[in-house]
Amino acid sequence: MPRRLLACLLACLFSITTVTALAPAATAAPVTAPATVRDIVHDSNLTQVRALLSGINTYRAQKGLKPVKYSPTVSVMSQEWSDSIAAREVIEHRASFWTDPRVGGPFLTDAMREVIAVDWSRNAANLIAWWKTSPAHNAALLKPDVNVIGIGVTFTNGNWQTTPRRYTMWGVVNLFGYRTVPANATRTVVSTPSGPAPTAAPAGICPSGVAGRATTTPPPAAWIRSTADVLAVDTAGTLWDYPATGAGSLASRRSLMTGFGGAQDAFAADWNQDGVVDVVTIWRSGLLTLNRGLATGGFGGAVQIGGGWAGMTATIGHWCTGERFPGIVAHRPDGKLLYYRNTVGAGASAGVTIGAGWQGLRFNMADVDGNGTADLAVRRSDGSMLLYRSDGRGRFLSEARRTIGSGWGPVVSTRTLYGYAGAGTKGLVAKWSDGRLSYYPIAGGGLRSGTAEGRGWSSYVLVK
Repeated sequence: MPRRLLACLLACLFSITTVTALAPAATAAPVTAPATVRDIVHDSNLTQVRALLSGINTYRAQKGLKPVKYSPTVSVMSQEWSDSIAAREVIEHRASFWTDPRVGGPFLTDAMREVIAVDWSRNAANLIAWWKTSPAHNAALLKPDVNVIGIGVTFTNGNWQTTPRRYTMWGVVNLFGYRTVPANATRTVVSTPSGPAPTAAPAGICPSGVAGRATTTPPPAAWIRSTADVLAVDTAGTLWDYPATGAGSLASRRSLMTGFGGAQDAFAADWNQDGVVDVVTIWRSGLLTLNRGLATGGFGGAVQIGGGWAGMTATIGHWCTGERFPGIVAHRPDGKLLYYRNTVGAGASAGVTIGAGWQGLRFNMADVDGNGTADLAVRRSDGSMLLYRSDGRGRFLSEARRTIGSGWGPVVSTRTLYGYAGAGTKGLVAKWSDGRLSYYPIAGGGLRSGTAEGRGWSSYVLVK
């Protein structure tokens, strides 16, 4: 078994695909659920990142070349891609990485490079040693006009005996030749892009360790086949599933259940982690119920798992990194934000306060910055969307909230989709007040331009 496996130098361009508009209508082929970040180990990578910067500059000095500076901004992009390929267990380059808005520019001619390496240990020197033996990678490290570098390093729980594709360490290095070196580029690495050190979470919010999550493809008979499907309730109270094709479009709809006319909000989630998608519903009466998805098709009857939820604004997901079951982040009408753990895949525990002053805010849970922990994309009344990053342990990071969108005022509801545009993709689907449906990819630490997905959705409640 070789100690390392390395990827080739980037030589591809972005391909543009046309998205077919949606017409509300009956069943599509199943799609495979995207990979997750369940096997990423969130240890500090500061030592390895410093070793890569130092090692590359030492090598350049031996060849009579100027050193490169470390860019914390570019490194956010590098870390995002390192986490992405590690989670998917595939070695591939990021298409058109130099167009990411965090990279900026302008650049010197042909002065953008990306090199990738993996190793069965956490020894960063092994990555540089291999790059030296590859002519293309070696040329990238020694390109004279390169002056700035971004570095991402990801650890996993893999080993060569039992997980031959899950390497222990994944490294992504992006090199650029700027006409003017960015002001925040430095000769040393003070910290890595994971952000400020996590604050201590209230006792009981997040469990220690990684419990594992469902990874199986839904059984062929399961009615909801993908977390990329769009679910909606019509005026008659029928819950519909619009299956995702996995290629950025939706197929014909199918009826799932009736009797949802009193639903205030509903969510599609694998609540008990058995590989089958369930439906969690907040009713205007204040009840919180669960309809379990059945492996043989259909759903079980509604089971009450909570009360007092009238007027709550909520989102479902894995708020705690490594937690087995998804939970609920919600704010009450008085603006208090709480996290409700789902400890056994059955009911929701009593909420623990994680914030205040959230009146009037709408949000979705998603890993927007690509660091493996859940964030909240928050819509404000002025139409702006802000990013509230978490530490993966139940608390928000103490930092300025970055604006990741504007013009969201006319949006009625949004939902996070995983795998809509292909395996490993994520994004937000939005329903506008005029009945339009749009999809916005999450990439590059924010939202990309939206695509039209259909019209005529005004009377539908979009299931989150």
